[in-house]
Amino acid sequence: PESKKRFHNKMAQLAKFIQPNQGLSKLLAMTGMIILKNSAKIVPVDQGALRGSAYMKGSSFMVEIGYGAEYAKFVEFGTRGENLLSSDTKIVVNEKKGKYHGTRPFFFPTVHKEIKEFRKKWSNEIVKISRKK
Repeated sequence: PESKKRFHNKMAQLAKFIQPNQGLSKLLAMTGMIILKNSAKIVPVDQGALRGSAYMKGSSFMVEIGYGAEYAKFVEFGTRGENLLSSDTKIVVNEKKGKYHGTRPFFFPTVHKEIKEFRKKWSNEIVKISRKK
């Protein structure tokens, strides 16, 4: 009776939260925007092509974020025997392995940090819904 009514009310609130263009999809979109903004602050810049290649696309329950420049992965993960990065990139010389560029991570550290934040926000929203009368 009363407890059953409260349960159905909470389930209705949760169902609304996960509807397209509601709480969950807005939270995903906001997280994607934060990732782009924060990674753009630390992306190595020579002429700005890498920063300018940032993109975000998605749908209600999926967000894809990345950098479209072909050399983005080399900046993030480093190179071996390649000379593809900007002039301010440190060149590491190892006599056994030759000349390569070290890593300059800008994207994945931001993604990992914001995924943790997303989980906290998602949990907080679920708790709010469960506590509503």
